[in-house]
Amino acid sequence: ASKQADLDAIESTYGVSSPTKALFDDNRRLSAIYSSIQLGNVSPDYPDGVNQTVTALVEEHESLFGLDDGDAAISDSKTQCFGKVCRTVISKTFGELPAWDHELVLGTHDATLISIQGEFDAPDPRRFSTTRLTNDEVRQDVADYFGVETDAIKFESTPELGIARD
Repeated sequence: ASKQADLDAIESTYGVSSPTKALFDDNRRLSAIYSSIQLGNVSPDYPDGVNQTVTALVEEHESLFGLDDGDAAISDSKTQCFGKVCRTVISKTFGELPAWDHELVLGTHDATLISIQGEFDAPDPRRFSTTRLTNDEVRQDVADYFGVETDAIKFESTPELGIARD
């Protein structure tokens, strides 16, 4: 289904009180949606309820959010509320790899979803190399980049393999 069809389905399921505005980046890819999607019985007084409702909306309309690939999944969702406004950040994985900077940020006001921003498309896994660097190779690359000896490079944790946007 097209992203427009997915958005139409959300609007008909949940209802909207004003026209939806979609923004696109320089590559003509969806980057933000501003709307007034009615979420029903949720309250910023109960962030866990907002989180569950918003996450369920994303799961139900996975193709709009770049999650319709069999290897795609929501890895985490966190909601913070400040007064009547809540912010839910949804993190994704593709092929069990964390997808850095592919998050979605959904903003709500009371029981209304007012904005969705972030990465709506899944990455193309064919673009990524299957070659895996060792910790020593990563340390050497970082040292070379900064023009220092490898002894100067210390890892606070084990380097993590993941997917980032171009």
